[in-house]
Amino acid sequence: MAQLNTTVVSLLTIASLCMVHAVSGQNATPPAGVASDPPKQMVLPVKLSLTTDKTVYKQLDTMRITLTLTNPTKQAVSVTFPSGQKFDLLLRKVGKSNTAPVVVWQWSRGMMFTQMVTSTSIAPGKSIQFSAAFPPENSSKPYLLETGTYEFEGLVSTGRDTVKPRATARITVK
Repeated sequence: MAQLNTTVVSLLTIASLCMVHAVSGQNATPPAGVASDPPKQMVLPVKLSLTTDKTVYKQLDTMRITLTLTNPTKQAVSVTFPSGQKFDLLLRKVGKSNTAPVVVWQWSRGMMFTQMVTSTSIAPGKSIQFSAAFPPENSSKPYLLETGTYEFEGLVSTGRDTVKPRATARITVK
């Protein structure tokens, strides 16, 4: 009987050590109810700027928006896109200081993109540009903006593991 107890204790010890090793592994999932660290996101060494063709528009004017992604480093930078979407633009109506801006338009809304990972290399000191128009030139829906202040926000559509570069510009509609 003593030998059986020693064998059981030895097996329980080995099982405990295996469980401790498995839980302490890098890819181990924490037990339910235990918080885990969020995955680390890579920051691309690039600069994103957003420009519009004017700063003041009439209500029915077409607005031309350009996003410029610049590599300010001395090394080439590779930018990976998880789909055919390379960028996105949001147009927000800026309200009073105590209210959140309201999104009135999103460039990618209603669009479909290829599901293919692509990559672009930006040479040192060089830039790539993305451009769009508001209202979209192929839109059948009329966009009549109220007078006031608006903000365009542009972002580069990088993958989940990369911080998306963002830039903004304010405009006025009279």
